[in-house]
Amino acid sequence: MGRITEAFNRLQAEGRKGFIPYITGGDPDLDGVCETLDDCPGWKNYDQYDADEDGQGDACDLTAVTYGWVANCATTSPDRFFWLAGQYDKFRVYVSWDPAFSGKATVTSGKRLLQQTGHWDPTQPMWHKICAHAGENLYVRILGKDLDRPKSDPAHQRFSDVLVIPVQR
Repeated sequence: MGRITEAFNRLQAEGRKGFIPYITGGDPDLDGVCETLDDCPGWKNYDQYDADEDGQGDACDLTAVTYGWVANCATTSPDRFFWLAGQYDKFRVYVSWDPAFSGKATVTSGKRLLQQTGHWDPTQPMWHKICAHAGENLYVRILGKDLDRPKSDPAHQRFSDVLVIPVQR
């Protein structure tokens, strides 16, 4: 449930007949939510949902997903990594066996950014390298870039939250 809906429901539960002020912060993205309360400022996000409760609405949030996934290092075929793109256009996937993502312990999807496909399949040599070094878990994060925003805008690029994926051998 979005922040706006929660605030409205709280007001209703308290018996107050009110509304969340639309005017106080302006609404440049025209989603009906003032910027001071909007969980996706600058992007239309009518419902204000925030499934992972990180303060960034789902409409603009970059989210790495696993669907209960386990990294199967017992096979030679690489596993596929998935994400929900939010408002981002291009991506780079980072897979590490180190939770700090140190350079020598991290494999990426390459120097060229990926198009908005929502998935990446590592090559067999990359998968072998990942599995050869992996302990009990792999750590995955996705970098997203919104090419319509200037590089000076903090929303131009962002990392997803880090996923911790168990390794099966």
